[in-house]
Amino acid sequence: MPGPGWGYSSARGSFAQARSRAVRHLWTKSKAWGAIGHNSDRAKRFGAFGVDSIIMFPWNTLYGEKWMRIGKNTMIGEGVTLSVGIHPEQIPVSNPALIIGDRCLINKGTAIVAHFAIEIGDDVFTGHNCYITDQNHGYEDLTQPIGAQSMPEKPVRI
Repeated sequence: MPGPGWGYSSARGSFAQARSRAVRHLWTKSKAWGAIGHNSDRAKRFGAFGVDSIIMFPWNTLYGEKWMRIGKNTMIGEGVTLSVGIHPEQIPVSNPALIIGDRCLINKGTAIVAHFAIEIGDDVFTGHNCYITDQNHGYEDLTQPIGAQSMPEKPVRI
């Protein structure tokens, strides 16, 4: 058991427990309040946001929403990155650049970065921490850094 200073004496222990319960309660409420549902203001930024779909809070990165279409009954987990382009001002080649179908589960920590076209069909589930992109870097020229070697975008369809 931790010693003094850890809040486990009887007087301090009850205060520490109450404080801990309050933090957990506020975190739970924040996750509910921060989630994006089809009726939320943030959902209006999307090209389409299906009925009964949700993006759980907190998310990691979220921009380029107007070029994204999310189907109905789709759940997008916490810590997810959804982006069109590599910075918010970038205009994609196609519209929409990212389509996520109906009844999908995009699991926690997944990153989907679209530059050209990514389409995830209906009923697709991802595992945790997946990375999906339609652009990558080359590595053939050993005299150039990988980041300086672009490859052409190619559409991705799952």
